[in-house]
Amino acid sequence: MWTGGFRNDIQGIRAVAIVVALLAHAGFSFAEGGYVGVDMFYVVSGFLITGLLVSELERSGAIRLTRFYARRVKRLVPMAVLVLASTVVASQLLFSPARNHLVSGDVIAAAAHFVNWRFAAQTVDYFAPNSIVSPIQHYWSLSVEEQFYLLWPALLLLATLWLLRSGRSAKPGLWAIVLIPAAASLVYSLKYTSEAPDPAYFSTLTRAWELALGAALALLPRPNFPRPAAAALTVTGLGAIGFAVVTYDSSTVFPGSAALVPVLGVAALIVLPRLFEAFHLGHGPHPRGV
Repeated sequence: MWTGGFRNDIQGIRAVAIVVALLAHAGFSFAEGGYVGVDMFYVVSGFLITGLLVSELERSGAIRLTRFYARRVKRLVPMAVLVLASTVVASQLLFSPARNHLVSGDVIAAAAHFVNWRFAAQTVDYFAPNSIVSPIQHYWSLSVEEQFYLLWPALLLLATLWLLRSGRSAKPGLWAIVLIPAAASLVYSLKYTSEAPDPAYFSTLTRAWELALGAALALLPRPNFPRPAAAALTVTGLGAIGFAVVTYDSSTVFPGSAALVPVLGVAALIVLPRLFEAFHLGHGPHPRGV
């Protein structure tokens, strides 16, 4: 399993995801598909959080859920409260009472981490240029991620304890717990996105497979690719991400099958523990693990 220290390449993937998303929202035509940065983040998040949790399980035989959730609260709540409170104040000053009512509902939903479901129920068109956009519309992606963070640690701990007490091997059981919901989510994403693309864009169920894929990668034995294979995999991963960023736009039915391209591209990069060595970049030892 993937456990260990800091990985510079993972931080690089995160940086790329942020940059392409910013370019897309800034209106740069050559990066209209930069919204796939969100999907890149989901794969990385699933990988990192699972690696950390599995590492804790291997060290201590348990996961300290209270400490885990306390860290999430400490990291997110102060800034989130500041942004949401500022949004409420600005809304009162700038918007009509009717619009204020809608924004207040969005703020409450964002604070409770289910605003993505609110937008899905409202059939919000994420790409519509003339629609009334919520000032906190981008909180939808954080809501999806936080729903995963809320459920996955407890599920991982309970599943591991049950598997061990029943005399079963933990690793195959964990694989089933990850891959079965991932497959169901992917099938649902393919079907629902084609039928109702607007609500599907915000649905946790259409994105869960991306987080689960990252989790599955964290459960893999650490591979050792020959240098040519690592270089080829790097080019393939970066090419897939670049293709999505450059060719996707607001007319692309997403997530659905289109999400497979950037998501698998990120997965290809994550499985390379020595990404930079593939091109003889850098010298000396490289960080390993999560």
